Amino acid sequence: MQSDHIEDLVIDNIKNHFGNAVKDFVIKSSTDIPFTNIIIEMSLYNYCVININVEKSTIFASIMQSGFRFSIFKDQLTESNLLQLPKHLEHEIKLRIPDKYLKAKGWI
Repeated sequence: MQSDHIEDLVIDNIKNHFGNAVKDFVIKSSTDIPFTNIIIEMSLYNYCVININVEKSTIFASIMQSGFRFSIFKDQLTESNLLQLPKHLEHEIKLRIPDKYLKAKGWI
């Protein structure tokens, strides 16, 4: 898959899944040469910055905090895994955000 297609698929799927809980998408890096390398950052639940990193045939998700990247999960880069990315991301992020906060903001 080409980086443009992957970017569009990731951003569109995450926007559709999270709605107004996600904002400020930034494509920090995107290339197909010498291999696919994409870095996308976004704000999720107005609580944390999420980093999606695609390298070669693997997709990584991390939380960015104070300049450090805390790994959430990694998967093989397949069309199926890209489509499941928002659900997987939601599950992992909601484990790390207090329910009281999500409820107060109307996200649960």
